[in-house]
Amino acid sequence: MKFREFIKKNLKDTDAWSEVLFFYIFSLPLAFIIHKISKNKSLPYLLTFLSFALRAYGGILFFYQNILMGVLFNILGFIIDDVDGQVSRAIFGKDPNMRGTLDFLLDFVSMVIVFVGLGSLVLLKSPDLSILYIFYLASFIFFMALTSTKFRIYSLQKIDPDKTLLSTGKIKGRLRSFINNIQKRFQKFHLVMHPSIVDSLFILFIIFPLVNFNIWLLITAIIFIWIDILITGIVPVYFLLKSDGNG
Repeated sequence: MKFREFIKKNLKDTDAWSEVLFFYIFSLPLAFIIHKISKNKSLPYLLTFLSFALRAYGGILFFYQNILMGVLFNILGFIIDDVDGQVSRAIFGKDPNMRGTLDFLLDFVSMVIVFVGLGSLVLLKSPDLSILYIFYLASFIFFMALTSTKFRIYSLQKIDPDKTLLSTGKIKGRLRSFINNIQKRFQKFHLVMHPSIVDSLFILFIIFPLVNFNIWLLITAIIFIWIDILITGIVPVYFLLKSDGNG
C-alpha cells in the first residue's frame, strides 16, 4: 500500500484543527511506517498504552518543573494518540470498540495527571491565574458529563453513537441546510467546523506553558472548550430531548 492510499483509507473525514494542521504532519508518516513493519493486531493496543505513558510522564515532568521536557512528552503523547487510531483503522478496517474504550479511559487518566502537574506549575509561576485554571478544570468536567449525557440519550433513542447530530435527522429546515453548507466547506480540508476540546488542550498543555503562562492563551483555551461544549454538547442534547418530547 502506498502512502497516499494509506492516507485516503485511514484518515478521518474530519478532525480537530490542531490534529490536521500540526500532528498529522508527524503521525501519518509514522503510522504508515509502523503499519508497513507490522500488522500485528495487538499493536494498536500497545500504541495506546505508549500514548498514555508519554502524556502521563509529561504531567509528572510538569510537577517537577521541567517545562520543556513536559511539553515535549505531551507532544509525543498527542502524536502517538493519533498514530494508534490510524494504525488500528488500517489493521481492523474500523477501530474496535474495545480499543476505543481503552483509549478513552487512558486518555482521561493521563489528562488528569497532566492537569495536576500543570496546575502545580500555575500555582508556582502564575498564582494569579489559579481561578481561571480552576474554571478550565470545571469546564472540562462539565464537558465530560455532558458528553456522557449525550451518548446516554443516543443509546435510549437507539441512535448510532458515531453519527453526528446532523446525520441523525434531528435538525431540519434552514438550520440544517446552513450547518451542512459550513460543514462541507471545512470537510474539504478534513477539518471540523469549529475549534474543539482537542485544540483547547493543545493550547493548554503545549503552548500555554511554553510562553510563560500567558493569560490570553488560557482564556483562548477556555473559549475553545466552551465552543465545543455548546456545539457538541448543549445543542445536541437540546435537540435530542426536544425531538424525544415531540415524538
